Amino acid sequence: MKLRHKYKNIVVDSVLLIILAFLCTVIALNGKSQFFIAGDGIVHLGRFEQIVESIKHLKVPSEISFIESGHNLTAFISCYPWLSSLIFIFPRLFIKNIVICFIIGYFMINLLTGFNIYLLARKLTKFKIIIFSAVIIWLFNSYHLILLYSRMAFGEVLAYAFLPLVILGYILIYSNKDSKRGVIYLTIGMSGIANSHFITLGIVSILVILITIGFLCLRKMGEVQIRLILLSGILSVILSLYSLYGYLHIILSNSILMPYKSLNNVDLKLSTIAQSRLIISQNFLSWNVGIIVSITCIVLIILSIVLKNGLSILLSVISILLYLIICVPLSNNTWLVSKIGFIQFQGRLLTFLALIITINFIITFNLIMDRGINSILARCYCGLIMAFMIIFSAIGLHSMEYNNNPIPFNTRSKNDVVLTNNSYLENIYNPTFEGFFDYLPGSGSLSSDPKIGKVYIHGTPGTGMTWRSSGYNYEEFNYYSDASKLATINLAYYRGVNYQIYINNQKVANLSNDKFLLRVPKGNSVLLIKANPSKTTRVIFWSTMISNVLFFIGSLTYFYRSNRSRREA
Repeated sequence: MKLRHKYKNIVVDSVLLIILAFLCTVIALNGKSQFFIAGDGIVHLGRFEQIVESIKHLKVPSEISFIESGHNLTAFISCYPWLSSLIFIFPRLFIKNIVICFIIGYFMINLLTGFNIYLLARKLTKFKIIIFSAVIIWLFNSYHLILLYSRMAFGEVLAYAFLPLVILGYILIYSNKDSKRGVIYLTIGMSGIANSHFITLGIVSILVILITIGFLCLRKMGEVQIRLILLSGILSVILSLYSLYGYLHIILSNSILMPYKSLNNVDLKLSTIAQSRLIISQNFLSWNVGIIVSITCIVLIILSIVLKNGLSILLSVISILLYLIICVPLSNNTWLVSKIGFIQFQGRLLTFLALIITINFIITFNLIMDRGINSILARCYCGLIMAFMIIFSAIGLHSMEYNNNPIPFNTRSKNDVVLTNNSYLENIYNPTFEGFFDYLPGSGSLSSDPKIGKVYIHGTPGTGMTWRSSGYNYEEFNYYSDASKLATINLAYYRGVNYQIYINNQKVANLSNDKFLLRVPKGNSVLLIKANPSKTTRVIFWSTMISNVLFFIGSLTYFYRSNRSRREA
């Protein structure tokens, strides 16, 4: 009887998670309403299309981006991890309708995001209404919707999805209860982030190290926990080895222009206006977690003082400090920018603010309902949160997609395109904007100041070229030269990449080891550049994929046996 009740709960919870993931998708993308692809989205979708084509040809993707903005052969595909993005890419392998692929892809991301916070919430409380209120806060807060639909920052949004597992795994290891399960969750969380977004990986890794050092100093963590955390770290590296190798291979073998360093704060006034008007905008000055979550944060601060709960007070203090860090201007502090400017936007910390508020909400309301203190009022508040967050999210996304946001919140540009089946491939293969400069051959970091960073620009006078076509392992150009001569080609060249170069279907040699230096004919010709992954890249890719499959099977086996042992006990 107990077993039947348990399975019934699992089915009900699963259905609710599916419904919430579906709602979080269709309020923005449903095949009927207008949906824009932002400039960042076009950049990411280009590499996704290259990965799709590589998989269709049963090939490991090249280290070089051929389906890209700018058509300059950047190593963007190597320097931005994509393995976790397979959850979004997968439908493109079987379904031709682009809009349906987007709906399924976004639904899968939202389901993953909701399921991971559900696992964390279920560990912290037994009350279903609190668990699903937490899921809604995590799914429908404004910053998550900005990442998903306004910026289309696929790497960040997938790292956001895996973050709760890092907390859950760490809690289980720290409490020394079911530590093996903790190692599994922490490993999945960290490797999931590593396979999604390196900036988030850097922030989370630093936080895990600092928190662990803090516990050691306070003597609240023993040798066993440290070993388990280190084991999780080693396993995470193994499961994300392909992503890490791709990045390190490019930046260690070449002189690279790194992404710009900056600390752009959120403007308190604009953020408050955006929240009060239910505005969801790409403008980083107005980023926020939404009016309902902000009000909830204030309520939690008051409740933590009233209830005198130490953990709730600590989380409330952290949320206040985070909000201050997000809003305080720091861009003029050159030392700080040089050290932590890799995060670029202080608003990125809204991910962690949303997580702290969600956890604080679970702990505080669990305490209220566990003690029976105004539990009816607490349930009403949870109900209002769930209803209004979904409604407000739908209103904000509708205004954004139909360009109803007022200036300065209306950030649509000529580079943004409406998603349709007819225009998608044209805009992905040959986008309207010039290019993406991160990780081009150069020096320093991307900046308007030539003393800080510069791109290595080549190109012999009297020559020119235009894009012709792209594929999963090649890019083709119409090339012109005013004379038969030795010419440098203005395309990114990376050492350690296996290039094959053809002019008018004739293979030619590259006469330099740090740029494209070719003997070109006079007049018009067709230049074709191919690059297949090296043997090392292929071995590391398949090793990483096999490791992930084995770890997944091993984890499921452990969960099954562990749950069966508990039932028998």
